[in-house]
Amino acid sequence: MARAVNLHRSYLTSIFKKKLGISPQGYLMQCKMRRAKQILLESDYPVQEVARMVGYENPLTFSKIFKEYYGSSPRDYRKENGKNKPALNFRGFGGIIFFIREYNKNKERFYEHTL
Repeated sequence: MARAVNLHRSYLTSIFKKKLGISPQGYLMQCKMRRAKQILLESDYPVQEVARMVGYENPLTFSKIFKEYYGSSPRDYRKENGKNKPALNFRGFGGIIFFIREYNKNKERFYEHTL
């Protein structure tokens, strides 16, 4: 990500954390969990497939992290909340890159709404 906006990794991390209160890695994890929640609620994909769709090769690792975020396993979360209920929108990696480029262009202005 730092290369994409031509910044040193540690500088990018400090800007990101200062403005958003979360590290880029933490933000990416948050995006993955939100996307996973959306897929679980709006589809019938098996949990193993949802894990792969959001970047986890190991479904057990995915389930453990999901449970830390939402307090229940992906399977239980789906049962408790039902399919086809509205979930959070996911803008993905492109939104992060746009935010960083805009911030880097003019450090006085911060486009928080782009995320």
